[in-house]
Amino acid sequence: MSGPKPRRLYLVQERNWEPDPDAGELVYANGPDDDASPVKAFADLSRADAFCRERERERRERVNPFEHGRKLSDLTHFDAGRLCDWLLDAGLDPPGPKVRIVGWRKWWADTRRGLSDYQRAKVWEALDRVRFFEVVELDGPE
Repeated sequence: MSGPKPRRLYLVQERNWEPDPDAGELVYANGPDDDASPVKAFADLSRADAFCRERERERRERVNPFEHGRKLSDLTHFDAGRLCDWLLDAGLDPPGPKVRIVGWRKWWADTRRGLSDYQRAKVWEALDRVRFFEVVELDGPE
């Protein structure tokens, strides 16, 4: 005879981004996958996802995503050419595939205020390796 099934919990955690001392400039590096801080636990996955999306949205309003890595491959699975094409398709004028990350940081600083919600979402969709919050599933108490 087996006991009751453990209850599921959904933990929203904040991924820890810290200044990269080897970069020589203000660049953040993501810690190991297990390096995250708990924020809030939920019994309901949809509530956890909604909370996570809202925290992510709030953080994205304040940061330059191009400061979260030393090179574009730290930020996205796209190569530079595909990233530029993706942004052109969203109606943006990216700095170009041969521009170093410093140029992308400046582009974001100069461009971000003029972006539509759609364009901002497309930039963040492409920068799929820059995430600040996530939901993890845990076994809760019985």
